Formats: sequence, C-alpha cells, structure tokens
Amino acid sequence: MPGLAILLALYPAIPGVSDGLGWTAHHNAVVSVSWNLVMFGTGMLDSRHLRRFDARRVWCAGPAVMAVGYTLVGFFHGDELQLIVTSCVADLGSGVVVAVAPVLVIGVVSPDEQGLGSGTLNMLISLFGAVVTAGAYAVLGAHSTTV
Repeated sequence: MPGLAILLALYPAIPGVSDGLGWTAHHNAVVSVSWNLVMFGTGMLDSRHLRRFDARRVWCAGPAVMAVGYTLVGFFHGDELQLIVTSCVADLGSGVVVAVAPVLVIGVVSPDEQGLGSGTLNMLISLFGAVVTAGAYAVLGAHSTTV
C-alpha cells in the first residue's frame, strides 16, 4: 500500500487511467517526511511501552489502523493535505507493526535462533514488499494503454 500511495503522488492525472498528483520524486520525498515521522514516533513510543501490554493485541491494532488509513488514502488523495492526513493515519498503524513484529518473533524463537529469526523477518518483509508492489503495478498497468 505505501508503494501505491507513492504511485498516486508521482503519476500524473490521466482521465480513466490515473488519479495521480504528478509530483516530482523530490516533492514527494519532502511531503512524505510528515507521515514517516509519525511512523517513527509511533514505533518509538510503542516499543517503550510493550512490556505493559500483550504484544499480540498491540500488533493486531496496527494492521487495523493501517487498513483504515490506506482506505482513506484510496478515497482522499486529491491534494497534499489530504494525502498527508490520510497517510499519517496509516503510518500510525505502520509504526505499531514495525515496533511489535520483532518482539513477536523474539517471543517465539529460542535464544539460540533469535538472530536467524530476526534476519528471516527482515528478509520476508523486504521480499513481500517487492513482490506485492511489483504485482500491484502490473495489475494497474495491465488495464490501461498509458503507462
């Protein structure tokens, strides 16, 4: 979903093809600082308080908030302010997921295999992101004559 939000920002508005904003990569990077700071801050805050809460329940809240945020991004992305606000909601959930996922892995892996478990988690996150993003771009591109 973050890849699709980037796609919305960078693609130009083409009737019937793209509802994009047509920003430059530099402009998108500057605007995205806001929601990336929200994700970072949420992750830091959550990681400091995880000992007091069940990590599984906290993690479940993360994807739920992400789903709400990215649904809002899908409907409200007409200008900078809309994209910033909706992406900030989504990245509240992302911050929770990023902070809690390693804790969940360490909680179920033996001490001898924690390095392997953490490495596998990072590899799968990267692989999943690359495959899903490429697949989403292929689906979006397959139904249009303009790319």
